[in-house]
Amino acid sequence: MTEAILKENIKRRGTCKAQLTNFNTYLSELPEKLTPHQRFELELRISRLELVFNDFHDVQLQIECAHEEAAEQYSQRNTFEATYYSSIARAQLLLSEAEGPAGRSTKSPPADMQVTDMKRTKVKLPEINLSKFDGTYSQWLEFRDMYESMIHNDSSLSDITKFHYLRSYLEGSALLVIKSIEFSASNYQIAWELVCDSSDQNDLLPLTPGHFIIGRSMTAIPEEDLTSRTRLVDRYQKIQQLRQHFWARWQLEYISELQIRRRTGN
Repeated sequence: MTEAILKENIKRRGTCKAQLTNFNTYLSELPEKLTPHQRFELELRISRLELVFNDFHDVQLQIECAHEEAAEQYSQRNTFEATYYSSIARAQLLLSEAEGPAGRSTKSPPADMQVTDMKRTKVKLPEINLSKFDGTYSQWLEFRDMYESMIHNDSSLSDITKFHYLRSYLEGSALLVIKSIEFSASNYQIAWELVCDSSDQNDLLPLTPGHFIIGRSMTAIPEEDLTSRTRLVDRYQKIQQLRQHFWARWQLEYISELQIRRRTGN
């Protein structure tokens, strides 16, 4: 990557950070109870912020691949992601509190439904709490069934929202399984399948590097070598080129360090 392209990527990253800061400023100025107009505007801003997050991920990946010392760049990513997730959580909380009264119909239900509802209110069911899953096999079946019932099979939730919930309910080794997966709606199903594959003790198929790269084992046809190409026709090829550059450097620079060499005396 040339110096000019690197500077342009750093500039784009700064723009993403500024947009996230603007969103936090807007969020801090909202009242606790939102009007319908404020609720709709917040939903639009959340959708826009998801695009900003994806743009940040793409440009940050290019910056990390261009730096030999990537520790500082990883810190930049962690700081941005932590702020982003915190902001989205606060925004979703405001929306969930506002959607209750706003989503109710003003039309009275039929009389038989009113009687049924009155009967139901006499029995107060205990609140269902979904405990976090840390990768312990003995807890997997209970967590999987409750998560699928409450979140995964809920058609009213978008995939990006389900991904938020999935990350928030995982910890320890279970969270590490999906930590490197790009946070996007299209990757939610891949992330959930990875968690299922790594946690089901009846599944004897091992996790391979392919599961973390393409979401499945390495059974695909070998890809074209794009490392030496200068013109790429689409975004997919650009991402593939970056990934191939990373693995080439990892094999050349890191693997060789694992070989211990000892000096022999004369």
